[in-house]
Amino acid sequence: MSIKKAILDKNDGNDVEKSEYVNLILDDMSIGDINEEDKQFLEGFKETQFLSLNSTQLKSLQNLPKLIKLERLELSDNKIGAYSDSMLRLVPELYENLRVLKLSNNQIKTFEEITDLSKCEKLESLDLSNNPIVVELGEEYTKKIRELLPKLEILDGFNKEGLEVVSEDESDEDDEDEEGEEGEDDEEGDDEEEEGEDGEEGDDDGEEGEEEMDEEEEGEEQEGIPLEGDQQMVGKKRKASEKVSAGGITADSELDGSGKDATKKRVNVEPTP
Repeated sequence: MSIKKAILDKNDGNDVEKSEYVNLILDDMSIGDINEEDKQFLEGFKETQFLSLNSTQLKSLQNLPKLIKLERLELSDNKIGAYSDSMLRLVPELYENLRVLKLSNNQIKTFEEITDLSKCEKLESLDLSNNPIVVELGEEYTKKIRELLPKLEILDGFNKEGLEVVSEDESDEDDEDEEGEEGEDDEEGDDEEEEGEDGEEGDDDGEEGEEEMDEEEEGEEQEGIPLEGDQQMVGKKRKASEKVSAGGITADSELDGSGKDATKKRVNVEPTP
């Protein structure tokens, strides 16, 4: 598939303003090999700092565009190294400001294929997980990679202390999930508030009925008619409950500055742009 044609088609056949593309994500396109025309076209994206070619059936790094400002390159889930030279030696020549390189789930087999990555002076994060090289080097894998790249902070998602590090994109996804959960909680909270209001209306009706009963009982007392034991208890229970739930706020509730029930305060979540 032609990268140039695919990008232009997404723009209704019109030329694109290449300087506006800081992130250029071409995931899931059936590319295989990058031709010379596509290379020249991509090199026009001079402001691009993040280029993603995950799951594009890419076989090697031949004809990757030279992008001076590129800091992050993702080439995971491809066939790099499966049929020919992976050509990883081109990376330091093409991307002198590269900080993050993701190559997981490819066919990189030998230590020699990656030795030129030592020339990437700004490389901080490298992912080679699920490549044959991991099995090839065995227990020496982590040690050898870190000796080759002493400035590397993160290898296959783990820092120098062996602790797992959550990448920025995963963190963003978690935040979106949390926001979605908060939105669901808000809806449930609204439903509970509505049910609470309906319940309060029912309580008001009940209290009005009890007040009428009390008035009748007081009238009976004035007429010298004694109250039965159950009738006396109803009146006492009602008055006690009035003290606890006065104003519709239970004694266990926490109040905010406005005097409202803080346990039912709604959390407004802005939609993700």
